[in-house]
Amino acid sequence: MGLSLCGERGHLGVPSWGACGIPPAYAGRGQNAQMCCMYNMHDSREHIVRNEQAIVDNLTEDNATRVLASRRTAEGEQLYLVYDQGSAGTSPPNKLLVKKFHNANPALQVDGNVMYRCNSEMFLLANISHKNIIKVVDHIQREDAIMLIYEYPVHGSLRSWLHQPMDAGRHLSWPDRRGIAIGVARGLRQLHHRCNKLFVHHNINSENILLDQNFKAVIASFGAAQVNMAGLGQPLPITDLRPGNFGYAAPEYGLGKNQLTEKVDIYSFGVLMLELVTGRMTNEATTDGHLANWAQNNFRTLMANQQEAFQNVVDRSIPDQARYREEMATVFMLGVDCTTVDPKERPSMRMALKRLRRCRWRAPFRGLLTGFLM
Repeated sequence: MGLSLCGERGHLGVPSWGACGIPPAYAGRGQNAQMCCMYNMHDSREHIVRNEQAIVDNLTEDNATRVLASRRTAEGEQLYLVYDQGSAGTSPPNKLLVKKFHNANPALQVDGNVMYRCNSEMFLLANISHKNIIKVVDHIQREDAIMLIYEYPVHGSLRSWLHQPMDAGRHLSWPDRRGIAIGVARGLRQLHHRCNKLFVHHNINSENILLDQNFKAVIASFGAAQVNMAGLGQPLPITDLRPGNFGYAAPEYGLGKNQLTEKVDIYSFGVLMLELVTGRMTNEATTDGHLANWAQNNFRTLMANQQEAFQNVVDRSIPDQARYREEMATVFMLGVDCTTVDPKERPSMRMALKRLRRCRWRAPFRGLLTGFLM
């Protein structure tokens, strides 16, 4: 048996790949690569979903969703949010995210291409099992489609909590946001540093960060993920990546395919940090452009004026702000560092996580900008 990507079997217990240790679908997205092995979708393991037909029957337009839509979502893929009414011992029913793989012509049956796309995503997630990364919990196979079933954390997306709270009386506190930031950083550290091969997510944004019952962050939407066989800091081969979400995509996406490394994830992570602190929409129109540009152009003014200027840009929905202002300023500056134009100047995800855990990389608030003004 080949090496598992993270040195252990995935949560589905699926076998690892051949000697290369990666699913070819993610190895630079080679169009002519062959699968090293095919997972038997009719295996004997116990299924989580107890009422498959009810799930299939609910894959309707009314339940279709753009949540977690990938930058590489193919024509023959669709996402749905449905309830599993038949889950044993579950009250209320589980809310599930279902990704349906089918031919571009839905009248055709599942073929090798559909199976290839489905298996690639399933194998990827099975072999990077981590508490801050979404899990495939089951699958359903029919003649015309294959459905992957994902956990859907009860609190939905981070974006909805920052910009359209589901509970008007409940806002994300700073400890909530700090925990979310650390959770996302841990998940990205797993992808960049703790697997046998380096993964690049390509699609980090607040819509693709889900929150569980304890507001723990779960990274989702791996349809654009890539393995970089060359390792850290080395360029990725990009053949079919669609334009990313405006405001989250690193500037090097527009510079050519030889400019992209794992630092594109660092940039998106930095935007997320700025979003957590300010509560601003990343693509909100300002004279400075999107959120990252605004932060790059204004951080000196915000930090040099001690607390007065900075407190005016902190998300007003955060309770007890004075208590956490220095921490928030630290995270804001991490966001600034992660969104520098030169990717080589951005910190690694290991370093970003260390700074979040310390939350005091620049001593008191009045010293935050000392290094930048010299």
